[in-house]
Amino acid sequence: MKLAIFNVKFSENIGDGLLATCLENQIRDFLPSVELQTFDLAGRVNYGETNKYRHLLLRVLAHLPNNIRQRVVRYLVASKVRTLKAKWYDEISNADAVIIGGGNLFQDDDLNFPTKIAAVIDAVLYYKKPLAIYAVGVTANWSTQAQALFDAIKNVDLVHCSVRDKLAQTAWKNHFPDSQDALILPDPALSVSWPTTQKKKISSSKTRTYRPIIGLCITDPLILVRHSSDPLSTNVFQSVSNYISLIAGLVKRGYRIYLFCNGAREDYKLLEKIANTGVISDLINSSNVNVTNRPKNPFDLLEIIAIADVVIAHRLHACIAAHALDIPTFGLGWDNKVEAFFDFSERRKYFIESKASSKEIISKVDRLLKEGCDHEVRPHLKNKSIAGIKKLIDDLKS
Repeated sequence: MKLAIFNVKFSENIGDGLLATCLENQIRDFLPSVELQTFDLAGRVNYGETNKYRHLLLRVLAHLPNNIRQRVVRYLVASKVRTLKAKWYDEISNADAVIIGGGNLFQDDDLNFPTKIAAVIDAVLYYKKPLAIYAVGVTANWSTQAQALFDAIKNVDLVHCSVRDKLAQTAWKNHFPDSQDALILPDPALSVSWPTTQKKKISSSKTRTYRPIIGLCITDPLILVRHSSDPLSTNVFQSVSNYISLIAGLVKRGYRIYLFCNGAREDYKLLEKIANTGVISDLINSSNVNVTNRPKNPFDLLEIIAIADVVIAHRLHACIAAHALDIPTFGLGWDNKVEAFFDFSERRKYFIESKASSKEIISKVDRLLKEGCDHEVRPHLKNKSIAGIKKLIDDLKS
């Protein structure tokens, strides 16, 4: 069997690469002889590959009126898709089936994903290939144009349809009331594991005087604004000072802090800015705070997260990876996809509302460390994630 998979594997947000890699690995476990190739919807072919003007472009777009911003994005995306379409058609023509997933792909975002996914569906329809949509995120609010582009799905041979949580399932049903119901299958990244030898190595360093390590994932507020389902005014992490307050408070409580990010350049620039402030610089010099390198691939990200005893993050796949590695996690509110994951994983009480203060977060870390992960629910989710891949394969075979 030859499969063509479409997602955003080589996004600078390495969480997207992590879920794409887990999806590939699990498919190969069930189909050892499979030929598969993953295509990045932005046309990237390597980790870390990006437009060098991306950060500037994001800042410019953030200050444009909605109608102007949408026109700019649509022009840029349409131009990019025109250059990618020929390759996609060629690959899909030689595939036995096409998979779109996972990740938060069914969102409007100024017609970014609708335009790209519509181009994939055009090729699927042209060559009459079966299509599987797997463990995707789906947002509730689409423009009329986005709905029209996504509606092309109604005409394909859809052999499998699944989303990653209840929120996405409800949105899918609202967008496609006459289509087949979408199954809820866990995000592929929940199947990730860490080598036992590495676990032992990390555990052996935890002596009686060991101070718990808090992994704090830094996210640029610019990202939180562009993709947030909450108004920016309610999010406490809008500036460097907000992060400093949390870091200093955690150190005062007796914790060591590891600052990391999911890989996006804008996130790492903010991390460096935080690290270079007087307060945090002093804490780094006293070994109370460590600054990790920017992860360049999924293994880098896992290696960073595995060090922590607790992870605090806005980024969804920092939360998912930590949970899969049995590391208790606080999800910081900014987009309802994070909240949906904590509902799905039965960890709702560890989802922190966007307006929560640093003091509130700090006060809850002790309890989270003590309670840890749920050792019954977590393995169940991992098994369910793997079973989801088997369901995908079975549907493709049939």
